[in-house]
Amino acid sequence: MNQANQTSPNSHGGLMDLLLRSGDALQNRQALLTLGATTVGSIVIMMACVASGAAVLIGLGSLLTVVLVYAGFSAAGIQLMDQAQGEVPRGLVPALMDGLMAAIKLFVLGLIAGGLVFLTVLAVALVLLICKIPGLGSLLLVFVVPLAVLALAFLFASLYFAMAMVGPAVWSGASLKEALAMLWGLATRRLVGMALGMLMHTLIMGFVSIMVLSFVAGASAVVGGMSAAFLNLGGGLLSMVPGFGGGYYPGSGSSGGSLLSLGFGFGILAALIGAGLLLMFMLGLNRLYLHLTSDLDISEVSSKLAGKLDKVRDKTKQALEETKRRNDEVRARRNQQNAERSTDGSATSAPASKQALSCPQCHQAVEPGDKFCEHCGYSLRGSEA
Repeated sequence: MNQANQTSPNSHGGLMDLLLRSGDALQNRQALLTLGATTVGSIVIMMACVASGAAVLIGLGSLLTVVLVYAGFSAAGIQLMDQAQGEVPRGLVPALMDGLMAAIKLFVLGLIAGGLVFLTVLAVALVLLICKIPGLGSLLLVFVVPLAVLALAFLFASLYFAMAMVGPAVWSGASLKEALAMLWGLATRRLVGMALGMLMHTLIMGFVSIMVLSFVAGASAVVGGMSAAFLNLGGGLLSMVPGFGGGYYPGSGSSGGSLLSLGFGFGILAALIGAGLLLMFMLGLNRLYLHLTSDLDISEVSSKLAGKLDKVRDKTKQALEETKRRNDEVRARRNQQNAERSTDGSATSAPASKQALSCPQCHQAVEPGDKFCEHCGYSLRGSEA
C-alpha cells in the first residue's frame, strides 16, 4: 500500500499552488489512455450487445459497461495518485486490476452513504407524518420544515466532502477500514482545512469548466454553421424537426452520413473535454488529500477510532444484555404466576378427587368401579353418585 502520508514532492508547497497546477493531469498519458480506452471499450461493448437484439445480451452489456467505466475511472484515479506522489504512473493493465478493487471499495462506501441518506429521508418522512395531526401538526410544521432542510443540506455537504476525500484514500491503496479512519481523522483534525480546500478546488474547477465550455460552445457554433453551409446540411437539420420534410431520417441520403459524422465528431470532442476536466478535478483532489494528510498519523487515528468503536460496541452490548435480563425477568414472573394459578386449581380439585376415591366409612382408598370397600366391607353402591 502507498502510504497516504508519505513524503512526496507534490505534498509540499501552498495549497493554492497545488490546486492551480491541476492542469498537470493533462500530461499524464497513462491516465488519458486508461480513461479513453475504457470509455471506447464500453461504447463498443454496448453497441455490439444492442445490435444483437437479445435482451439478455443487452442487460449483460449494460452491466459490463458500468463495471468497465467504473473500473476505468478508479484506474485513472490511481494513476493520478501516482503522479501526485511523484511516482511513475502504472500501466494500463495493472491500473485496471487495481482500479477494479478500488471500484468495489468505493461502491461499498457509496452504499453506506446511500444508507445514511435513506435513513435521514425516512426520519424526515416520519416527522412529516406526525405533522398531519390536526391543529398541533400545523404548528410543528413551522419548525420541522427549516430543520429538515438544514439537516438534509448538512448531510449532502458532508457526503460531498467525505466522498471527495475517500476516493483519493482508496486510490492510494487504503483498505475500507483505513479509508474510514483517515476520513475520521480529517473530520476531527482537519475539518476547516478540508472544507476550505474543497471549496477552493470546486470554485477553481467550476470557473475553468465554464470558461472552457464557453469557448468550445462558441467555436462549435461556428464550425457547425460552416458545416451546414458547405455540406448542404441545412435541409437535413430542418427535416429532423416535426413538420419539416417529415420523411427524413438521419443516415438516409447523401447528407445523412454527413450528419452522423458531424454528430460523432462533436461527441468525440465532448468526451475529450469532459475527460480532461475530470482528470484535472481528480488530480486536484489527490493533491489536496496528500496535503491534508502529510503529517497525519494513520495508526494513531485508527487506534483512537477503534477505541471509540469499542466503547460504542460495549455500550450496545450492555444495552442488549440489560434488555435481555429484563425480558427474562418478565418471562420468569409470568411463568411463576401461571404456576401459582395451576397450583391453586389443583389444590381445590384434589380434595374432591380424593373424596370420590375413598370409602365414606373408613376413608380408605378404593379403586374406581369397586362395589364394596375391601377394608371394611362397606357397600359403595349408594355412594357412587
